[in-house]
Amino acid sequence: MNKIAIIGSNGLNASYGGFDQLVDNIVAHANEEDLIYITQPRSTSIPTRVPKNVILSKSIFDAPGIEGVLFDAICVLKYYFKSDTILFLGAGAFPIALFFSLIKKKKIIVNNGGLEWEREKFSKLAKVYLKFLFNLSANYSDVLILDNKTFITYLPKTYKAKLSTVSYGGDISHKLINEKDFYIKKYPFLNLEYYL
Repeated sequence: MNKIAIIGSNGLNASYGGFDQLVDNIVAHANEEDLIYITQPRSTSIPTRVPKNVILSKSIFDAPGIEGVLFDAICVLKYYFKSDTILFLGAGAFPIALFFSLIKKKKIIVNNGGLEWEREKFSKLAKVYLKFLFNLSANYSDVLILDNKTFITYLPKTYKAKLSTVSYGGDISHKLINEKDFYIKKYPFLNLEYYL
């Protein structure tokens, strides 16, 4: 049995972006004997159907912004010693896991989500911290997931993490599949071969 803690998502069945879709896919494709720990942020509701192998809890904090760092930190405190593997979706609370790794080593996988320190929405101080986390995760995680091969050029000259590049894909809504005939009539090119 694998015990996996997922830190940094909006929870199960959330609909905010790629990380949340990833969580749903991990749960959908996990072995039944795997145990997956997930925490829902304060603003998201607990789904009515939760698979038996998912331990789902609710946080008093929300996921975005500075509150998100507290949200992630509490998840690390809660799950570090219960799990075998920790998957960080964003590295806000990664330093806490590093501290705990001095006591007991765990497999740590980090997906920083891109070059977050280049996004305009963050303050200068936040950008410095995000760049620090990126470099820290490159040297101290077991696996670093990059969603674009060009991000390799932003890694420190020497890094210790095993690299994995996983490009984001899309998941076509079941509603669209069920309404395929309607869309083909409206957009005949959908029957043709095309790249995008």
